Amino acid sequence: MELFEVTFSLIVGLVCFILGSILKIGFPAYISKKFDNIATKEDLVALTEIPEKIKLDFQKEFDDYTRSNTFQNDFYYKRYTELYAPLYSIVCQSEGFRVFSEDTQNKAYSFNEFPFLEICKKRSRTKTNLFNQQVLSHEEIVVEDELTKFNKKELSQFIIDHEELASPKLIKLAIFYRYVNENYGGSEKKVEEAYIEYFNKKELQLIREIVSQIVREYNQLRRDLNLDYDQHELNNGEFNNEIYRA
Repeated sequence: MELFEVTFSLIVGLVCFILGSILKIGFPAYISKKFDNIATKEDLVALTEIPEKIKLDFQKEFDDYTRSNTFQNDFYYKRYTELYAPLYSIVCQSEGFRVFSEDTQNKAYSFNEFPFLEICKKRSRTKTNLFNQQVLSHEEIVVEDELTKFNKKELSQFIIDHEELASPKLIKLAIFYRYVNENYGGSEKKVEEAYIEYFNKKELQLIREIVSQIVREYNQLRRDLNLDYDQHELNNGEFNNEIYRA
């Protein structure tokens, strides 16, 4: 009996020892594995959130870019249609008249000396005495039509009237030209002799720069709007009138 109790105690002790060893070795590994599984789930959640955040950020940046790009294109188109296309048409008229004068009147007007040619039409009215043919009065009336209504002064005024669409450089040139135009030798205003030479030189310089800037920026806008443009005019601000000579 006593031997049985000793044997039973040894068996129970051995079983407890084995169970203790298993728990000591296996339980921490089991717990660690559980935590690994938990971490893995958290990682999966994070990995799911990251692409979603990237997608939202990309969508926001894309929307911002689209709005900005749309605004820019709309603004370019508005500048082109409401300011630069009409201005360029006026320059075309001046250049066409330059070629016409060269071809029909043998008069060469260089761009440096005559950057913008104005077309002027006048109608004469004379009153005479029917009995002795004595001239009683004579007057010349300036005719204003589609060809004559845009002169150099009106060109600068058109830019100023659309100043929100003009480039900073063009609006600066136009505003200064308006002042100079009222004081140079070709105006009706009385100017002191000491300033006439200055205003005459400045008037020529400014209108030359205005015309060149119109030609350059017109082609730049056409390029930005993916329209055909003249590379020579864009680079040099010099109107290409070869089409008039064909």
